[in-house]
Amino acid sequence: MKKILSLLAFIATFNIAFAQSIVRGTVSDAVSGETLIGANVLYGSNLGTVTDIDGNYELSLDNGTYNLVFSYVGYKTLEKTITIKGQPLDVNIKLNQDILDEVTLVVDIAQERATPVAFTSITPKKLQEELGGRDLPLVLNQTPGVFASQGGGGDGDARINIRGFKQENMAVLIDGIPVNDMENGSVYWSNWFGLDIITSRMQVQRGLSASKLSIPSVGGTINIITAENKSKKYLKVKQGFNQFGKSTTSLGYNSGLLKGDWNLTGAFAYKNGDNYVDQTNIEGFFAYLKVSKRVKNHMFALSSFIAPQERGQVKYKVPIATYDTEYAKDLGVNVDGYTVDDKVALDQGRKYNLGWGELRRNRINDGVESEIVNIRQNFYSKPQFNFNHSWQANDKLNISNVLYASIGRGGGTRLDGADNIEDLLTENGQVNLQKTYDKNVTLTNFKTKYNSETIIAADRNDHEWFGLLSKVDYDYNSSWNISGGLDLRTYKGIHYREVRDLLGGDYYEIGQKRLEEGGIYHHDNTNKVRWAGAFTQVEYTEGAISTFLNISGSTIGMSREDRMPESPELTETEERWKLGGTIKAGANYNIDEKSNVFINLGYLDKQRQASSVFDGYAAKFREDISNEQVEAIELGFRHATKKYTVNINTYYTKWIGKAISPIPLGEDELLQVPSLDARHMGVELDGVYKFSKKLEVQGTISLGDWIWTKDLKGVKVLDDNGQLLRREDFKLDGIYVGDAPQHQVALSTSYKPIKGGYIRLKYSFNAKYYSDFSPSDNIDGEAESVQPWRIPNFSLVDLAIGYRFKLKKHDVKWSFNMYNIFDTIYISDARNNDGFISTPDGSVSNTASNASVYIGRGRNFSTSISITL
Repeated sequence: MKKILSLLAFIATFNIAFAQSIVRGTVSDAVSGETLIGANVLYGSNLGTVTDIDGNYELSLDNGTYNLVFSYVGYKTLEKTITIKGQPLDVNIKLNQDILDEVTLVVDIAQERATPVAFTSITPKKLQEELGGRDLPLVLNQTPGVFASQGGGGDGDARINIRGFKQENMAVLIDGIPVNDMENGSVYWSNWFGLDIITSRMQVQRGLSASKLSIPSVGGTINIITAENKSKKYLKVKQGFNQFGKSTTSLGYNSGLLKGDWNLTGAFAYKNGDNYVDQTNIEGFFAYLKVSKRVKNHMFALSSFIAPQERGQVKYKVPIATYDTEYAKDLGVNVDGYTVDDKVALDQGRKYNLGWGELRRNRINDGVESEIVNIRQNFYSKPQFNFNHSWQANDKLNISNVLYASIGRGGGTRLDGADNIEDLLTENGQVNLQKTYDKNVTLTNFKTKYNSETIIAADRNDHEWFGLLSKVDYDYNSSWNISGGLDLRTYKGIHYREVRDLLGGDYYEIGQKRLEEGGIYHHDNTNKVRWAGAFTQVEYTEGAISTFLNISGSTIGMSREDRMPESPELTETEERWKLGGTIKAGANYNIDEKSNVFINLGYLDKQRQASSVFDGYAAKFREDISNEQVEAIELGFRHATKKYTVNINTYYTKWIGKAISPIPLGEDELLQVPSLDARHMGVELDGVYKFSKKLEVQGTISLGDWIWTKDLKGVKVLDDNGQLLRREDFKLDGIYVGDAPQHQVALSTSYKPIKGGYIRLKYSFNAKYYSDFSPSDNIDGEAESVQPWRIPNFSLVDLAIGYRFKLKKHDVKWSFNMYNIFDTIYISDARNNDGFISTPDGSVSNTASNASVYIGRGRNFSTSISITL
């Protein structure tokens, strides 16, 4: 009898255990994707749990139906009904913020299964784990169609390319405000040092993007959203360093929601030390402050940030053999052809930087010690101020306005005068500044003043930029949304060259002028750019279908004042205005709960950038400043399950009349290409597969085919003052677009061995990568087009390790990143037939022998630790 009772008890216990199942999942921010730590997951009478440091939760529940309640401070509570039937159940939840956010109302963030564009979101967690003190674009390198390079290797020198388009042909928005340079479209990442500290969301939209503004987002749009209003108070301290001694210390603070609905957010960072490449040291600090106040349905916010810095740069690409002769031989370079007269240093290693030398300023004091002088030094400060006002008039109407101002001061240095940098190279490949200094202090005038024949000059690029961005958003009903607004900007760019270091002398004589330090010469002009844009968008959502139609228009006025004209009639131009606009449309269809398909297409009538409408430095417009036309179409498909997600996108972009800024042919000649035509097409595949809670694999494949499609005849060659020297013909039809790999494969494996810990291996393969190309390489009206030099394929493997844990209720994070762990030698950037370098025969051959390059960084690491109080 006892055996029977024991058996029955065992069976009952087994049935009870079997009747229970695990409910698990992740709670995250609906827009940024950032996981939420400490979110409440409740059922019944306040029974439940909270999410862990990875945003995960787990409940053990009997079979039956439950009403789960998910809540987190500052977010809207969400309820979800589930039914347990004896099997484990995954329930992932995305919460929406409950606080009126003045930034979110301005920024156009794409949403999964709703916005018909290809996009990738980067969470603050990913920035924390993978950026490792590098420039912000480098964390995007495994995004489909995206290639980011460190450039010369110094801080802030990164560049990014999306679908074959350089960063001046994409839009970068910070809190919805365009930050591309209004003259040339460039983005100088050094000006945004410290931005990762306050970034709460980052999204890359490829192609024409979902932005409503009339902006030239041909390749894509990068949206960066800084610190938002948070109800949760925190103080975060972080310390990072790399193996070369660069140290970064940062502080972040949020007051939480204070009495009277005030909020204060602040951040500070200080960076100092060396980098992988020789003499690319940096010193700079970053400061950010934001004060916000909610008054009923109004939100007011005043924010400012500043990041002054001074850093060494690598501005000169050099022959491959300068870095590594054996590697150059493997690529077909005839290293034996180099002679001493070529003025090319050999075998200097991957950390080589041409632009510095030692100098002992012993003109007055013979006992003075020598110093290292970097002739390529960047110095800049660009404080920005924003005033935001958002008004949630009712459940349907939102109005937002942003007033902003940016004041930039600074530039970059260079060697100028009688001595060329190549003529001063020593045996160890550095610049013999002592030779120049000693010569300067022997050239006298009236036996009291020394004449500097060669100096260090600074090209200054100051600016004053003011803007207003206004937007109205109206939900007509549950299906229709109408939005529109204004984008007003005024910009003044001041450019001049000044004497920065006389290198021993008392003055620098040029023409009939004798200039002391601070004296201005060569060029001194001001470009004025005024912009007025208007946009409207209509969105329709009903059931499984969501569509949009966007129409925008803009007018841009440009003029130049020259304070050093060659002739009196070139003192100032009239102001010329050009109209432009865009029309974009797209539709998304959710096939079922797992799959959706989308299409978008658009036409851009795009005004030229100010840098391509003037003849050289002169106050004179080019003959042709007609608009550029862009036609684009994109198709996408997404299939997502609990185990895996797959995205497929294909695109076709045709660019007609692409403006080209003047191309230097040498020290005193500029090639004035009127315009070019191009065609970019490709397919992108990315996905993730979750083997378990601990192991997942992500992968991307990008296959592009980007070519120039137009030959040109009678192209002008001008001097610096816009005077015609000659005309040339060149072949371009069928030439591959360079500056980024057209084929890319990436694979990332992430494993969580313990709670809070992770190990991530990242592999990338880059192919069909052509060097940056100038039309001057193919000057020959009869010859066939010759492809630029193709950079060898290369693969890189990176490692990321980290651990996140609690220390007396404080969140502690440690991360370690090793890049290029196999120390692969590869070329990251190249210029085809660079006329500024010396080669054995000086010919134009489109080969490795005639390419100037940057070598990618070898194995290097960084680490950081942070604690949130």
